[in-house]
Amino acid sequence: MEGISRARLPANRPILRATRGFFDVRSTALVVVLGAAFIGVVCGVDYLTGPDLSLSLLYLMPIGLVTWNLGRRWGAVAVITATAAGIFADVVSDPSIGTGDPVTYWNAMVRFAVFMVFAVLLDTLHTIIDQQWVRAESESEVSSGLRELNEAKDTLLHAVSHDLKSPLVTIRGFLGYVAADAREGDLTRLEADVGRIHAATERMGRLLDDLLELSRTGRIARAHEDVPLLEVVREARGLVEGRLGARGVRVEVEGPLPSVHGDAQQLVDLLQNLLDNAAKFMGAQAEPRVWIGSRGREDALLVLFVRDNGIGIAPAHQAQVFEPFCRLDPRAEGTGLGLALARRIVETHGGRLWVESEGSGRGSTFCFTLPEAAGSGGA
Repeated sequence: MEGISRARLPANRPILRATRGFFDVRSTALVVVLGAAFIGVVCGVDYLTGPDLSLSLLYLMPIGLVTWNLGRRWGAVAVITATAAGIFADVVSDPSIGTGDPVTYWNAMVRFAVFMVFAVLLDTLHTIIDQQWVRAESESEVSSGLRELNEAKDTLLHAVSHDLKSPLVTIRGFLGYVAADAREGDLTRLEADVGRIHAATERMGRLLDDLLELSRTGRIARAHEDVPLLEVVREARGLVEGRLGARGVRVEVEGPLPSVHGDAQQLVDLLQNLLDNAAKFMGAQAEPRVWIGSRGREDALLVLFVRDNGIGIAPAHQAQVFEPFCRLDPRAEGTGLGLALARRIVETHGGRLWVESEGSGRGSTFCFTLPEAAGSGGA
């Protein structure tokens, strides 16, 4: 039985750690050699002391070494070897005893029984300790997972409350203006104030829709299929054509795109979010461009990218942009959930999403990995 690394044993279980580490040797060959050598040493000492002084209990040490590390079967081998060594030491040290003496066999039987009971009990103890260790490790992992989940929940609730509070404040403020406009009969201002309230409610609706989509991603099981990535790009581009056209953004496909394996609808959502994000952060770029392509593999997955020549992202903020409700520019449009949703989609497909940018004004490249379709030859 291979030992468990002592470095991983929980600090709050000192008895378990000390017991589990006792005689914990990792190599089977080393245990066998040590056990045999130990039995040989005890046999030699037993021979030198003669039959008048019994050293039978010393044989328990090599038996314990072998049983603890290699299990009950190897422990039985050690018991037989130790019993035979004890008989040999007795007979050789006092030839007058002889192998035909029934006392010799009786002593051997008693030794064998004691040794075997010891080996069985020790192996049982080892099994119990292993089970306790697995349970302790599982409890530790669950506790750590719950702690991380609670931290993420607190962060999310704080962000949700902050983002919902803003439109609510807007609605409450302009409701007062609406009442004043109605009393004064100023229909022009009344219409403008109602429009602001409507915009605030639309923002709340988008925020709640994005939250719902984020929670659903990865929990709704749909069949994965081979999907030509070019078709995914065309559909996603059509969904954001309004924003792309308003900003004058030109989308180009670099080289043939492969087919990927995944949830077609989620892949469209992924590209839609990345294209929408690129269009929103073009800044004052005179000729806004977005490029979509493939650039090799990573861990047997295709590496794909959406690159733009927009405002770029400082290295210090590149990990932050994937957090829910992250908006580096508070004046930016959207709910701040687009890239978080994109990352969730990629992760549910077994890949990862990251951004590369040299900084402000240098554009951004969002890279992601996806499984390739069987027999894909590009599109």
